[in-house]
Amino acid sequence: MSNFGDDEKSIIDKIVLGSGFSRNFINIFDSLQRLQGVRISVDPAAQSAEYLFEVANANPTQQELQAGIDREKELTQELIAHLLVLKSLEKEGLAFFYTPASPSTGKVIFGAGAVNMPSLSMPIYDRQIIDLLIRYIHLEVVPKPKLVHLQANKYKSDDERRFGIQMIATWSALAISIIMRVARNRIKSMPKLFIL
Repeated sequence: MSNFGDDEKSIIDKIVLGSGFSRNFINIFDSLQRLQGVRISVDPAAQSAEYLFEVANANPTQQELQAGIDREKELTQELIAHLLVLKSLEKEGLAFFYTPASPSTGKVIFGAGAVNMPSLSMPIYDRQIIDLLIRYIHLEVVPKPKLVHLQANKYKSDDERRFGIQMIATWSALAISIIMRVARNRIKSMPKLFIL
């Protein structure tokens, strides 16, 4: 279980340390605070999703287009990381996923882009990303005790922790043995004093 990278661990930390309704995909992803000027729209009925990048005018400039393209790549990587962590937690049975209320069938739009500004729309084309977004968009995540325990142990399983403790004990015993041997050899090599 220690095969989680630093990014995955930070996502899991948000899940384990979060409380109540803050443990859902939207709040976890929004906590990155990288969605300034960007909204993400997910339409479960149309099976589609898109980025909405805030722009100054209805016709975006070349700089705004390039900035959107650059941010789209970065945000897609972060979306994938978050969605794969949720998928992995569900597959491994480390978290419980539930719908807290009857989900809306309409579009779900989240992020920090202004709704009263024009936006540059960039569709998300990858079917897997869209399917995972639709799957997790309405679900709350409750960490199971095994995940809480794993996070508390710095993402090391009990077996890995036992192995680490055994290694420390072995190296300590070896160090003590060497120190005692050196001390014994020094005592043997010391001149003997005769008391009259």
